[in-house]
Amino acid sequence: RHVTASEVIGVTALAALPGLLLMAIVGAVLRRALRTSPLFDVGDLPGHAPDRSVLAEQRIANVVEEMAIAAAIPKPRVLIVPGGVNAAVCGRDEQRTTVMIGEGLLQALNREQMQGAVAHLIASIADGDMKIGLRAATTLALFALMARLTATLTDRNAWRSTVVLLRTLMLPTAASAARLMEQLSDPMRADESQAQANDAAKRGSDRLTWREWAQMPLMGPVMFAGFVAGLVGTFVLAPLISLAWRSRKYMADAAAVRLTRDPDALAGALAAIARSGTSRQLPPWASHLAVVGMGVAAGGSILSASVVPIFPPLSAREKALAKMGAHLQPVGAGWFANLPASLRALLIGAYGLCFVLGGFAVYLLIILSAAVSGLFLIIPAALLHALLRWLGH
Repeated sequence: RHVTASEVIGVTALAALPGLLLMAIVGAVLRRALRTSPLFDVGDLPGHAPDRSVLAEQRIANVVEEMAIAAAIPKPRVLIVPGGVNAAVCGRDEQRTTVMIGEGLLQALNREQMQGAVAHLIASIADGDMKIGLRAATTLALFALMARLTATLTDRNAWRSTVVLLRTLMLPTAASAARLMEQLSDPMRADESQAQANDAAKRGSDRLTWREWAQMPLMGPVMFAGFVAGLVGTFVLAPLISLAWRSRKYMADAAAVRLTRDPDALAGALAAIARSGTSRQLPPWASHLAVVGMGVAAGGSILSASVVPIFPPLSAREKALAKMGAHLQPVGAGWFANLPASLRALLIGAYGLCFVLGGFAVYLLIILSAAVSGLFLIIPAALLHALLRWLGH
């Protein structure tokens, strides 16, 4: 009988439906947990509201209000956080946002430059970067969670950490959600306490438990699924999202110029922040929503954990501002642009080779997964076949 394309599509859709429903449920749970985290929640954050009796803090409050009015959005909450010559924004949407200003920024910038930096943040809010950031973080967290669960399910002593992880997903708090973000930013890294427990267990006994024997038929597919999820999240999704986020930063710069009508204001702020050398002192989970990139820090945001930087080089941002009329001298090219052309070509070629080798590794893992699964399934299948033949006689 000839099988039509519609029948193949129908069977494929039916087979994929349970998995799609499971992914949708996990995605919804992750979204709820991330909304509770400091990255998207305007609850308890380090810092204090601007003191109206302090001139610098009164000025920044006025600037935030002016830029919010110019962008026609509600005035965001303002917090002065300890240290750091930088500023960032966090929140779920334009109705619930917080602008975090490093204390060092109040003295490092004049009023015009402060307007430029704040206008960049207000433009990010008005352009919908809060919602986009939440969707992007949820997507990356979904793949990171698959890799994390695989690492725990294949560990004999990871039951407790798995229970804690599932409890965080079901009943998240601000602290537990922040911990979840730290784990998902590097899903293959084991906790130090868990690693110590594993070492102690290995010294105690090397015998397999009945649970491990029962899990053997699934070890191949589970390990393969976790590996592929980590590989796709780290080397495919994260770089693509980082490249897309770069365009959002350019858009925020352009919108900031429209709000202030002064391209030199933002260009001067970028130069002052970059040359201060203290921009990393803001909370690392706010790195992707800062005015100037702060690098990837331990326990950082899911969006910042990428092999491709999420911020354009400052030299490229200043060139774009120069096209809009800025007259400031460039900060200088990034480290990659300063490399010799031959070395840049070598690095690009090495990165491409890593992609090719990664694809070959996936192919080998598929074969190995099928072999391991078949090895552990053939014995119970043969026993079941023999039992059925015996019952048939």
